[in-house]
Amino acid sequence: MKTVHMTSIASRVAMTLVVLGTMSAATSCSSDEADGGGAQGGSAGSAGGGTSGTGGTSDCPTTQPAVSTACMGMPGTCSFGATTCDCDDMVWTCWDAADCPTAQPADDAACTTEGMQCPFQGEVVTCECEDLAWECDADCPDVEPAAGAACPLVDQNCGYDSADAPGGGEEVECSCTTSGWECSSCPTTAPAAGSACPVDGQGCDFDTATGEVECECQAGIWACGECPADTPPAAGSTCTLDGQECGYDLAECECTAGMWACETCPVTAPTHGSACTTDNQDCEYPTGECQCEGTLWECCPADAPANGSACATVGQSCGFDTTAGGDIDCDCEAAGWACMEDPPPDGGV
Repeated sequence: MKTVHMTSIASRVAMTLVVLGTMSAATSCSSDEADGGGAQGGSAGSAGGGTSGTGGTSDCPTTQPAVSTACMGMPGTCSFGATTCDCDDMVWTCWDAADCPTAQPADDAACTTEGMQCPFQGEVVTCECEDLAWECDADCPDVEPAAGAACPLVDQNCGYDSADAPGGGEEVECSCTTSGWECSSCPTTAPAAGSACPVDGQGCDFDTATGEVECECQAGIWACGECPADTPPAAGSTCTLDGQECGYDLAECECTAGMWACETCPVTAPTHGSACTTDNQDCEYPTGECQCEGTLWECCPADAPANGSACATVGQSCGFDTTAGGDIDCDCEAAGWACMEDPPPDGGV
């Protein structure tokens, strides 16, 4: 199965300009987002606080930028000795580790340096100054924690998949309470809507004879909704679980404010460049994939075309994933499709 990616020439040029505008040698960079729960599916919190040493990516400037000067947007923080800088809202903010509070601040407590990130509890918890108020996140344990075990941040939720649990989704939900971790497994059958549930935020999916049922634990009560099995629900008909999404061959439906809203694809694949009405709508057909970009359909073939084969719209770009993990990028030129394959990052080994 090959995944099709569609990229407009304008967006590719814009991305190229951003890359060229930000490339330079770095003193040190670290990602703003760290991996959390590992292979078991734990949720990740934000990482930060700066890293020391040399190396990192080429996106950091070679010298420490002045605070409040413009920046293009960075993938993480940059360290310059004891000072850490971050591109926050398109301007540089910088701080020293010594400026961080000695004790972990409470969520929503006031702070003064927008974008400042400070680690606590051995860097398990990171607090960031957002809108001049502290927001703290914590990394989830790699594996499901034991009930009652100490946890770093009250109200933190972490989800884990369980191989022998019924249904799908995050089958085990663990919540950090003042008494330690509390964990709950999904029930074997769909619970009754309105019945009690133990851990807020837990989500469970169930297959039934009439369709797929999705349940969420909200304020100690199960809220459930069902996707009709065969045909999309009628637009405007009632639904019971806000945010629930149901997919069908030619339609995507979402429960919004207690009513179904559906986006329906054309029965047959539209012509590339023809008019469309629902921005960002994706539609898949045996012949390929079409996406509504603004007011026009952008359509790519299901498989990478042969070099030199005919194409209709000069400037069109399509990307494809190969079964080996590589990428094929194709551009429609005057002489036909021109494709180039990039091997997998690890060489396919």
